[in-house]
Amino acid sequence: MSARNLRPGRLGHRSEHAQRRSTVVTLGATCAVLAAGLALTPAAMASAATPSPVYDATTAVAFAPDGAYFTEVTGMSTTGTAVGYFEDSSTNYHSYTRSAAGTITTFDAPGATATYALGVNAAGTVVGYYVDASYTYHGFVRTPDGTITTVDVPDGSYPILGAINDSGEAVGSYFDASFTSLAFTWTAGVIGSVPIADTTAVT
Repeated sequence: MSARNLRPGRLGHRSEHAQRRSTVVTLGATCAVLAAGLALTPAAMASAATPSPVYDATTAVAFAPDGAYFTEVTGMSTTGTAVGYFEDSSTNYHSYTRSAAGTITTFDAPGATATYALGVNAAGTVVGYYVDASYTYHGFVRTPDGTITTVDVPDGSYPILGAINDSGEAVGSYFDASFTSLAFTWTAGVIGSVPIADTTAVT
């Protein structure tokens, strides 16, 4: 299997990947919300109706990393830094950051056959996931100086970090031993769980 078949849009090629693809799609809609809410104190929640400043481009800008055959934008910070991944002519997948000034920096996680950046905060810290040579998934955190930290969940598989807030708190998902999709948090190297509401009484 090539790395080409492991990007988010093509995970449906295997039955176990079909559920992962569903999680990836949902993750984009939920992780940003969770990341934003993690740092909210009760006082901050009271004023949460006032939106934070958001980077606002007046015109659309087309761009692609050098050598890219396909380019995807997956996240953008309030300071205008965009992140995503791209496919090269050899069907390998790499990640990139693009600053508000237009500087593009490409990167790969150590030992990765495919790297997918999914979120970025105002400081320029990037989160996402990568696939290694044995087709094992790992989450990652990349600091602005380029240091990449692998994030794995104990007793879990397919960890994906989907978003990170400006306080450095990241959120993601993984599968447990029964292949149930669960959420987790990552803060300064510490992994935590996200409580799941009791839905048994919902009709």
